[in-house]
Amino acid sequence: MSWADDGRLANHEKLAYILYRWREWGDPARVDSYVKDMIKTDDGLVKFIATFLSKVKSQSVGSYIGRIHWQIPIKNIASFIDINEVEPRLRIIFLSEVFNQLDARKQLTVRTFIETIDGKSKDDFGDTD
Repeated sequence: MSWADDGRLANHEKLAYILYRWREWGDPARVDSYVKDMIKTDDGLVKFIATFLSKVKSQSVGSYIGRIHWQIPIKNIASFIDINEVEPRLRIIFLSEVFNQLDARKQLTVRTFIETIDGKSKDDFGDTD
């Protein structure tokens, strides 16, 4: 039984990287099917998006204190899923009581995704081509 079949892959902290490599070296249709199955549930969707969440540190000239920004590369996510289909689901999660029951990382993921879509957070990642 493979990691994809027994559920271990969905919980891997490097899921996004593994999916890219799997698509490149394996069967792209199998990757697409795996992702489609994973995001059927809200928990799976948030878990999938969370693998793209990254921390960026910045510091301005003359400042002794750096700032931390969280980013989600929407273009990278869009290479696996249709953003227009999942955005409404994530907004519903964000506005529901379910959001308050998520752990801190999942809340950060949903909030950062929504802020990125709304233009409040920058999507500074370049094209993945």
